[in-house]
Amino acid sequence: MSTDESPEARRSRERTAEPVDPENFNLRRRLRQIHNAKEQVPETISEEAKRVVDDPRDPGISEERYYELVADAVLNFIIEVEPLMQNDDLDGTDAWDEDPVFQVNDIEYTLKDIVENDGVIETEDGRQPIPISASRKAYRATNRFLSTAGFGVEFDQKMPAEEGFDSTSL
Repeated sequence: MSTDESPEARRSRERTAEPVDPENFNLRRRLRQIHNAKEQVPETISEEAKRVVDDPRDPGISEERYYELVADAVLNFIIEVEPLMQNDDLDGTDAWDEDPVFQVNDIEYTLKDIVENDGVIETEDGRQPIPISASRKAYRATNRFLSTAGFGVEFDQKMPAEEGFDSTSL
């Protein structure tokens, strides 16, 4: 190998090189995917909250659409973590299908229920995205599971308050 290899060529070679430990490589990649899904929730909250408007003629989004986007981001995070929650060898797996996360109209929902219902619930008004307060609780429950299962402090981040909304009413 030439010592005058360009930095671009070296990076390209390093990207295509076989990983030394394929199991470690796959684990690190999987944890990165979980982390990215987790980070998408606060990003969705902060970015989409700026676009919520009351005037339907404005090019922003409705409050209902905002709730859908947040519920989708939380749902994606839960789906990424789901295989770990179904692993009986890990602590905290009750969070998946035994511990209720929120309740609407006397019906309790677990993280499994959120996934099975694609992040929506049935109400008297029809199918609606899970309420923002439920999205927050599901996000925290999923983070708690990751922490309990031993996946590090970096998963303990709290969901930020929405900009433009009074979160004390939630």
